[in-house]
Amino acid sequence: MVKIPKEVSELLGQKETVKILVTADSKGQPHGIVCGSIGIIGEDTLSVGEIFMKRSSKNMNENKKVAILAANGPKAYEVQATVLGREDSGANLDGLNKALSAANLKANAVWKFKAEAVYDEGAGPNCGKKIA
Repeated sequence: MVKIPKEVSELLGQKETVKILVTADSKGQPHGIVCGSIGIIGEDTLSVGEIFMKRSSKNMNENKKVAILAANGPKAYEVQATVLGREDSGANLDGLNKALSAANLKANAVWKFKAEAVYDEGAGPNCGKKIA
């Protein structure tokens, strides 16, 4: 477990940031999707709403390792994480669905992840450097 750095939290919180969730099936075949609902719910915990995520959900049930990439302009960070579980009810899902209602979207569940490592993947001299 690592604490998610402030600059990563801030980038994930910006509406313009592109957020990508990468999963892999049991054979290691990667699958990436854009996920605007990726957020941070603790100093070392991330979440994502399960919206149209059939293949990703199947992968996360088979393989608990994921990568989350957040990019906005020249800034980009990768968070390598482990699936903690899926919640199909409760305060996290209710709060997410309240926020998603403005976009006429609804999540079926919330997936939670424990951050294991964070890398700077931005366009600059620190690209590829582990920062947490």
